Amino acid sequence: TGAGGIMPDVRRALLEHSEAQHRVLEDYAETQQRKLLGSLSAVEHKASREAEGSFKALEASLTENLEARLAKQSHWLTSQMSTFERVQTHSADIRKVTEQLEQTQARVADLEAAEARRQRCLGC
Repeated sequence: TGAGGIMPDVRRALLEHSEAQHRVLEDYAETQQRKLLGSLSAVEHKASREAEGSFKALEASLTENLEARLAKQSHWLTSQMSTFERVQTHSADIRKVTEQLEQTQARVADLEAAEARRQRCLGC
């Protein structure tokens, strides 16, 4: 056999070896999985019993904490709404004053222009 005959034999041997390794790894993984599932089941059962007792206390504590936080947030929101209403009122007042100021500035400009015309006429 030439070089062409050896390569298929090597390739086949590598493939068979790879398949054998794969089967060994699958068997090992299945065994480990069964062990882990057994351990997990025991741990879950124990944790379930322990957690059941503390869950009620935790739930009550969380509920109390949440209710307190909601009360604080409600108070804060009410305060913010009140502040917002005051800001809106002040904004409206500021707009009115700004309009009055603009009108006053326009009147002053008109009066200054009239005064400048009067001064020019006096010089005539």
